[in-house]
Amino acid sequence: MIDNPAETAPTVVQTLIECLLEEIAVRPNDSSTTQKCERLVDALTATEARRYGLTQRETEVWLLRQQHYTYQEIGRKLFISPHTVKKHLRNVTHKRKSFLELHCAA
Repeated sequence: MIDNPAETAPTVVQTLIECLLEEIAVRPNDSSTTQKCERLVDALTATEARRYGLTQRETEVWLLRQQHYTYQEIGRKLFISPHTVKKHLRNVTHKRKSFLELHCAA
């Protein structure tokens, strides 16, 4: 039995995102499946981003990091430095932690 749904919601969404990313990796030549999975990942990530109050750039960095891009690769894709990538990810971690502390403390 789930005592606090706010605790498990991020875990469930994160698990769904990971499963979809795995499906993309398993079927790299199946463009239809890949496109559907990518759209779902984007939608789930956007939902999570709104929940945590992330900026658009933090969301972009977070999504690329979930896809296992390095800081350098993310920086090249988004035209920012690896240091800026690290700063955005620190902000994401802080906002997620603050959200969970606030909503799961009860």
